[in-house]
Amino acid sequence: MGKKPLYYVLDKDKNPISCDDMIKINDLLSNYKAKVVARTELNNGIIVSTVFLGIDHNFGEGPPILFETMVFNDVEASNEMERYTTWDEAEKGHKIMVKQLKKEINKRKEDNKSENDTKEKR
Repeated sequence: MGKKPLYYVLDKDKNPISCDDMIKINDLLSNYKAKVVARTELNNGIIVSTVFLGIDHNFGEGPPILFETMVFNDVEASNEMERYTTWDEAEKGHKIMVKQLKKEINKRKEDNKSENDTKEKR
């Protein structure tokens, strides 16, 4: 059995293909726009970023894990992160993460409003 590829680039259809040409890999990884799947800015300085990593983050058996969604709050990474094997999975995962965060933000707003209403009644 051959050695598992570590580095990948994207073809014109955004499918990952293994690559051992370090110049191509460097060109892709240094081109921010080429590797961004999605980026969403939410309220309170929260940013959801999904990118192509170019390096397989599955260091065991199975398909390469090449995409990642991370949540940043005021330029600090949170613990929220998901990883994927394909561009399509990454797009879907990004949308799910944004939806979950919006729901949490709205719940906090409602909780704060209820708490303030309760204080005002006292």
